[in-house]
Amino acid sequence: MSDTSAYFEESRAARIRLVNQAFQYLQETTFAQTPFDWRTDASGRKYSSERLWDECYKPELEYVRTRFMKDSAGRLDRHKIISLTQGVILGVLPLAFVSHDLVEENKIVELNAEFAFLFGILFISEWNVRHYPAMRFDNPANRFDSEIFLHPLLSTDEGHTFIREHKKSLMAKRNGPFPLFLIAQLWFTLEQWGLAYARSQKVWPREKTL
Repeated sequence: MSDTSAYFEESRAARIRLVNQAFQYLQETTFAQTPFDWRTDASGRKYSSERLWDECYKPELEYVRTRFMKDSAGRLDRHKIISLTQGVILGVLPLAFVSHDLVEENKIVELNAEFAFLFGILFISEWNVRHYPAMRFDNPANRFDSEIFLHPLLSTDEGHTFIREHKKSLMAKRNGPFPLFLIAQLWFTLEQWGLAYARSQKVWPREKTL
């Protein structure tokens, strides 16, 4: 297996794992009171994390590459990966409630929007865990502290407002395509907010001064 093939296979496995992790986290929230599962489509095939990635995400990725990227063989940055994944989730609505009594469309969309949001949080946190210390801080041995990074999002009024408004934007009815680049910009802004807060903490490793 070539280095490129190995990279893409490793990336695929990592992203499928995060999709599954978001699914498990969602089951532990209040949605657990109304059980849900992967939806079965009209042909009788059930969605899964693998199907979501291989059959839904990859075709959209190729479309974005060929239509919007100068280098069609290039890689999407982390913010666009999150945004594109969210667009796919809200496009196919792969999750559905087990009970047939809960068929209100807005509730199903809300469930999938929550799923899409959780994936974004998990993805951006793991990316920073893997890459940020070695790239930006004095001591590569310092591990990225996701708890500090996510504090302003999960523990402040401003953070709760962002979560609420972000989910509303995901659930909005659209006549046009999913706003991929706008949502990606929101994730970039969110990441910079979390990093700025993390850097402001006295125990946080300081960035190099160039």
